[in-house]
Amino acid sequence: MDFSVTTLAEYGYEPPRPPNPIMLIATSMLVGTLSLIWIRSIWRRPSHRKPHPSIPMLPGSHCVFGHLLWLLRLDFVDRQRSILDHSDERGRCSVWLGPTLPSISLTRVEDAHKLLRNHHTRHSVPIFRYHFERLAGRNNLLMLNGREWKHYQSALKAALSRSDPVQLQRIARGTTQTLTDNVKARINDTGGPIKVDSVETFMKMITVDVFGRAAFSHDFGSCAELKLCPFARAFEYMEEDALDRCNKRALLPQNLLYWIPTQRNRKFNANRRLVRGSLADIVQKRRQGCKKVDDILSKIIETHTDGGSATMSDE
Repeated sequence: MDFSVTTLAEYGYEPPRPPNPIMLIATSMLVGTLSLIWIRSIWRRPSHRKPHPSIPMLPGSHCVFGHLLWLLRLDFVDRQRSILDHSDERGRCSVWLGPTLPSISLTRVEDAHKLLRNHHTRHSVPIFRYHFERLAGRNNLLMLNGREWKHYQSALKAALSRSDPVQLQRIARGTTQTLTDNVKARINDTGGPIKVDSVETFMKMITVDVFGRAAFSHDFGSCAELKLCPFARAFEYMEEDALDRCNKRALLPQNLLYWIPTQRNRKFNANRRLVRGSLADIVQKRRQGCKKVDDILSKIIETHTDGGSATMSDE
């Protein structure tokens, strides 16, 4: 029996050519040189060198990982407590977020104001930036950098400088008095003390109501009802959930991808829609309204309006 043998060459196939040895050697030398430069830059930074010479550094810095291992090992409350324990008299402390990325922790408002006024570019840990952009939007003031930060900072500063500080104080005092009156009324109605988790709950009620009245002329009603409004509860849940995603099992796909239909992601997205929908409704009504309102939102809209055309999006 005869067999005919057909080769691939008859079909026009050409075997791949062997790689050029000169190109392989040149590429290997380039990668090796860049790797050595990077490793040398890491090892030249001693583990005891401070990010800033006048600010104390948290102990236990690693020459490669910095304080990242420490950050991942502790929860948020323990980290803040440890940072405060090693801060100076002004509440300042510094850490290394990796081999070459310094970070400074501040507790005084004047220090933060000085830093934000003199520096327009700040670097954040990518995982924190990713989740907080999901929480507060891509254009939130905490994550803006460079030209965008200077633009929004100047607009916000102009809006706040045009606000009446006496009116803001009056709003704060009135909100606190509302809470006090309703607590007394609840005690008189029940004939005994009211149960709350902590004083922090009352502080949250005051904060959200002052924020609503001062920024939007909107009463969220937390102090009147003696419970956090749905807006405040939704934002509080998202904030705690975002911090938890950053600190625990941060690289799990269901913690990174919010579109995966898990119960946790569905709850986060539902609260996000509630918060953003509430704020969008307030902004939209303000844009369409003809009544003159003296609050921070009105000042921001006026600052971003030139010749009748708004340059600021609702985002």
